[in-house]
Amino acid sequence: MQFLDDIILSHADSQPDRTAVVFNEVRRSYRELAERVARLSAQLIKQGVGRDRFVIALFAPTPEIITTALATFRVGGIYAPLDPDYPDAQLKDRIDEMPDGVIVTSSDLEARAKQWGYPVIVVDALPYSDAAVPAPPPDRHPEDAACIFFTSGSTGKPKGVLGSYEAVTRSVTEPAHSFGFTQAEVINSLARYSWSISVFDLFALLAVGGPCLL
Repeated sequence: MQFLDDIILSHADSQPDRTAVVFNEVRRSYRELAERVARLSAQLIKQGVGRDRFVIALFAPTPEIITTALATFRVGGIYAPLDPDYPDAQLKDRIDEMPDGVIVTSSDLEARAKQWGYPVIVVDALPYSDAAVPAPPPDRHPEDAACIFFTSGSTGKPKGVLGSYEAVTRSVTEPAHSFGFTQAEVINSLARYSWSISVFDLFALLAVGGPCLL
């Protein structure tokens, strides 16, 4: 099967100048998205991220969430988005469920992210690199864990639920196909990143070569 990152990043070859992401005044093409994924992937590899290692994404609304998710998938890690609007104690409860993680965040949240003692990558401060997007690891399998989302905790402590690479891919591509999405549509991504529905919001149009409006 094709993985979600394979599908989306292929558009950087077929239509590099087409808009992939729109956020306020920022517009990024598929080529620019692939370049950013390449830079972050290289940093994740340096941190030893691969199969079964968590990449904790701590972001307010920003295009960098798309970069972080795709780079995590590309190196075979587990995408773990958390909401900075949550109090530190609630975030710590979730982070404690993800040992041996790496935190990817923005410069305005760097100091806060460092308090948990994990390696921190500030994605908007990465140096420019013309490195190519890495090939996915040869041992990446559809049943491997690709993401983790936490239950609300309304009936007790929030529980982390893992989703496989196959589940992530199908949860985006199958509804997009059923709805008949084309490049002509735009999805307004509204869900907070710590909600599992955000995966569909962020990637459904990217999967068919269209734009994601954040």
